Amino acid sequence: MAHETGIAPTDDLKSKIAESKSTDQLRVLKVIIDNEQLLFSQSVPTSSSFSEDFNKLGEVVEDSTPCYLLIRTDHSNSYGYEWILITYVPVSSKTREKMLYSSTKPALKREFGGNQLKTEYFATEKSDLTHESYSLSQDRSEKPFTEQEIELAKVKEQERQAMRGLGEKVKLSSNISFPPTEAALDVISDFRSGAANFAQFVIDGKNEIIESVVSKSNLSAEDVDSMVPRDRATYNLFRIPVSASDGFIKDQPVIFIHGISNGSGVKEKMLFSSCKSTFMQLLTGEDVGLEIDRKVEVDINDDGVSADFILNEFRVKEKTQKKGFAKPRAPGRQFAAPKV
Repeated sequence: MAHETGIAPTDDLKSKIAESKSTDQLRVLKVIIDNEQLLFSQSVPTSSSFSEDFNKLGEVVEDSTPCYLLIRTDHSNSYGYEWILITYVPVSSKTREKMLYSSTKPALKREFGGNQLKTEYFATEKSDLTHESYSLSQDRSEKPFTEQEIELAKVKEQERQAMRGLGEKVKLSSNISFPPTEAALDVISDFRSGAANFAQFVIDGKNEIIESVVSKSNLSAEDVDSMVPRDRATYNLFRIPVSASDGFIKDQPVIFIHGISNGSGVKEKMLFSSCKSTFMQLLTGEDVGLEIDRKVEVDINDDGVSADFILNEFRVKEKTQKKGFAKPRAPGRQFAAPKV
């Protein structure tokens, strides 16, 4: 399931996209993410054939800076020339950048439109940006979209738009995906790297985003309870500063705490419950790769989050030895003592 960032294209980028789709004079459109926006970075004119221009893409990108590349093919359908969307994310990119470019791609695809996007390609180094590498990555049996496939895609998109328009008229689904803000992605990245050992997130239902509200380093288990508010629901990540040598299951285990508040309205409780699964998928998925050892729900008003509660989740349980059943002695014959 896609987790989008809420980052949108600027008006300038929208104009460049429209311009590039209306001419055969442009071959490449370079797009970057900056200041929580999708920005137009560079365009490259058509100079030769598609394959030859493709082989020049290495000159357009930087070794360690992610970007999107939209390259026009020499093939067309009834909507115009077909394009390829390339996501270039070098291996050396920070985790936050990898998450950001993965999560923002759907917004760029929506703006460009699916009718002229033939396929996608992912590159991690300049050597991937050759026509040979691209060709090898594609299914040899792949064919361009037929007219029927294009029309079917349009119908499905109209159905999705209609469903979005229902808004509050439909019941909330069991899994909802709200995008984390760029600041929230920064906090997640800091937590993953160990720069922070406590992070707290809330849902902004009005804007349909997940925000970070607290990030702490060197927080102790005794201090967690005071960090969790009593008047609203929260998601909390805590890396516990303990070690296996002290009787815990591992060094610095991680707990995810869903704080449930009596002060939350019904809608907020439903949102936190429905978004939790997809938020967990983001945290533990390939892009972040966070290992979460325990997931708990806590009624923060009645129970709180005491240090004992947290630590007991990770203490090694002592194994008690079971005593075997003592078989009673068989009754013996009673002999009277001899009289003297």
